[in-house]
Amino acid sequence: MKKIILVLLLNTSWVGLTSAQQTVLKYPHCNCVEKITLTETEPKKPNGPYEWVCNEVVVEKGQYKDGVKDGQWTNKSGKGVVIARIDYDSGKLNGDYELFHSDGTTKLVAHFDHGAPEGTWQYFNTQGKIIKTGAYHAGKPVGLWTIYDKLGRKALLDYDFDQTSMAPGSVNPYYKNDIMIHDDQSGEYVILYYPDRTPRAEIQPLGGYLLANDYFVQYFTIPPVMMDTYVKYDFVASVAVDHNVVKDINVLFRETMPYYPHAPSFPYIVSTNGAGKLQRVTHSVLNLKYLRSKIQETLLLMGPWLGTTSTPVEIHVPFVLNDLKKF
Repeated sequence: MKKIILVLLLNTSWVGLTSAQQTVLKYPHCNCVEKITLTETEPKKPNGPYEWVCNEVVVEKGQYKDGVKDGQWTNKSGKGVVIARIDYDSGKLNGDYELFHSDGTTKLVAHFDHGAPEGTWQYFNTQGKIIKTGAYHAGKPVGLWTIYDKLGRKALLDYDFDQTSMAPGSVNPYYKNDIMIHDDQSGEYVILYYPDRTPRAEIQPLGGYLLANDYFVQYFTIPPVMMDTYVKYDFVASVAVDHNVVKDINVLFRETMPYYPHAPSFPYIVSTNGAGKLQRVTHSVLNLKYLRSKIQETLLLMGPWLGTTSTPVEIHVPFVLNDLKKF
């Protein structure tokens, strides 16, 4: 991997310091402003209030403490509807994790205890029907987990973590190639493209990689600064699982990476708009770090993983917006 140098590139304008500590970054192509409060001493890092404002709507708001997220963070759609309320404690997920569809209805009800999933988790479709549910205790999935079809009518998989030692089979995915899915942040529909996928690995998400890929694209939202631009990045997620407990998920950027259908992957490849409404923008390394953190956090929401090996599985996450010919 080539060394990434933390610089701001062409799409970002430094507006300057609005106080002794607050830096404002302006992104003219999407009419967005990022407000970061930095420490006064070197090395500078976020410490204090943080905001993303797009078209005069505060789409993300929270607090940093000594470089990491702290307290409750709130995300809103471009229309001002709350789409996420997330609790942190010194950089770790700690407390409620709630996601909402762009109409304000519940999308995910989850809970973390100092970084470990805890309690009952429920995933909802746009009609308010549960599509996946189960519980954790001290980071370990316990009892019965059920995955339903995308309409929430029929159970596709029941797996009892207290009684079953054999890994279940894969479940047919919700989505086919070339379909429209909804992005809750922008409120727009995008067209999803899946490459050939026949993944094989000892560590598996409950229901298999293809279905988990559907959950990944469904629970991820496109950063406003990247919407309607051409993007092609490759990431590798290292997922360590020990006796069905996720010990670590770490996502790293890769300069270039070939795609192999047999390797585990979670592609996010979409077309957001027609060519006439797209812009070619050079995104900053800060934008790339922001994207990496969103991918890593979304992977924490996939639900249970099954595996007993101490060797982490590496998952390719190609992230492509509109640059489909380059994939």
